[in-house]
Amino acid sequence: MRIAAFELEQYQADHEDHVEFNLAGSGARSRTLGDLYELGLPELSESSLGYPIAKGSPALLENISSWYPGSEPGNVVPTNGGCEANFLTLWSLLEPDDEVAMMVPNFLQPIGVAAAFGRVRSFRLARSEAPTPRWALDAGSLLEAVTPATKIVWVCNPNNPTGSVLSLDEMDQVVSAAASVGAWIVSDEIYRGAELHGADTTPTFWGRYDKVIVTASLSKAFGLAGLRLGWAIGPQEQIAELRMHRDYTSTMVGHLSDTLGSFVLDPANRDVILGQTRSTLTADVEAVDDWAGQHETLAYAPPSAGAIAYVELPSTISDVEFCHRVREDRSVLLVPGTFLGMAGGVRVGFGSGAETTRAGLERVDSVLVDFA
Repeated sequence: MRIAAFELEQYQADHEDHVEFNLAGSGARSRTLGDLYELGLPELSESSLGYPIAKGSPALLENISSWYPGSEPGNVVPTNGGCEANFLTLWSLLEPDDEVAMMVPNFLQPIGVAAAFGRVRSFRLARSEAPTPRWALDAGSLLEAVTPATKIVWVCNPNNPTGSVLSLDEMDQVVSAAASVGAWIVSDEIYRGAELHGADTTPTFWGRYDKVIVTASLSKAFGLAGLRLGWAIGPQEQIAELRMHRDYTSTMVGHLSDTLGSFVLDPANRDVILGQTRSTLTADVEAVDDWAGQHETLAYAPPSAGAIAYVELPSTISDVEFCHRVREDRSVLLVPGTFLGMAGGVRVGFGSGAETTRAGLERVDSVLVDFA
């Protein structure tokens, strides 16, 4: 089996440590152990560094499942980051002739894996101006992408890179399309909990249909990417399949990841942490809103959740060339939309704080002038 290069990850790995302003990040500001100790984390000096419970500790499984109404610990498999959850889901479900209907734009790791295991057809989000600017489901493209061969309908909600959130009606359309051919819905909900401007927590696809798997992790909304703790939620029979497949990858999550994840995902601590995330990101996104609003040549729909925004460039500009020029000339790293399945724009990460975001985007102005 051959697999395509993951351009986004290679691009970030090659360049993110060599710029003054890294606006290519996609998560909330990173937390420290000190932050968790302030919340009441017990002293860890006596914590075992041996093998943990392979299935995940009872506390971890219980606390993850508590975030998904109607789920139980048996519906959970912990993984090493969201990427492993995505990989195990695709590996356990797909046969060579199966198709995946994949939302674009998107975090393209699952597209690369799906194309290696089966075939990929895409459906789109499209920028809508009414009643307010947002990235909305293109229902026609969804119906075109779903065929009798579709095994999985894959969504990212809240979306990476646009920060959009599907409406309840749009979620129902996804369920209807999947149910029409008996396909699974896999919902990457890694940004759930990072809603902006006081919005309610994004509804989960869990419980809306009997063939749903949700993947997520602590990396984005929780600001704990270094723990490399993710999970998948699904029907117990399918979760047992994922667990069996995990025996051939990482076997289990690390002891400290399990211990710290159990603490963070305790409902009381989870609410505090996500409340802090929402407050800081709501303040931080103003830097992108203000910058995009100053440029008539840019098209922009403000994000509803997450630490990322998508800004469309004038049609005459290559997003890849633009990002290379910004990096080389102004030492600012942005992500080309091409690396996220939607050429023609850039993803701006604002999780490092409003001051950093403003200073980085000010440097981009001169490159916009040059390209114009």
